[in-house]
Amino acid sequence: MANKLILLDVDGVLLEWEQAFDSWMSSQGYEKTSQDTYDVGSHYDLSVEARQLLIQIFNESASMRYLEPIDGAVEYVKRLHQDGNTIHLITSQSLLPMANRARQDNLKELFGDIFEKIVFLDTGSSKDEALSRYPKGSYWVEDKPENAEAGVKAGMIAMLYTQPHNKSFKHKDVTRCDTWKEVYQFISAK
Repeated sequence: MANKLILLDVDGVLLEWEQAFDSWMSSQGYEKTSQDTYDVGSHYDLSVEARQLLIQIFNESASMRYLEPIDGAVEYVKRLHQDGNTIHLITSQSLLPMANRARQDNLKELFGDIFEKIVFLDTGSSKDEALSRYPKGSYWVEDKPENAEAGVKAGMIAMLYTQPHNKSFKHKDVTRCDTWKEVYQFISAK
């Protein structure tokens, strides 16, 4: 089987970031008021600045060490690796080395030592530039519609992992996958 380069987002694709953030926000005394957008900070009745700060604080907290995997991600990502594919991660978590280490430890504990490279971007950063550094035709799995489109612009084979915030998104060059089994089957069939 040919070695394929697979690029994966982390939060909302591999790990259950939103659930962990909601739990953390609740522990901080915040109540969730809505939930239908990608910007989970907007699910709380706070200013944009306060939302961004709280997301950054959470992303740089010890919580990054304990996020749970998305259903099916561990099994099918390991299978992609066992099939001889190269897997890189691109995450807009933080540039803080200690936070990045917590994320690396979490991923290694859940998936094993299978990721050849992890690209860390600042909290909430666009992935356009990071994607532009990879060869055209690489596979790209993301849950944020704008980042899926960035993959298309960079010449990637873009897939959107279905989450509640992206259900209405449609793009002729983005393949929607509702489960990790579908992601695996799509990549394996090419």
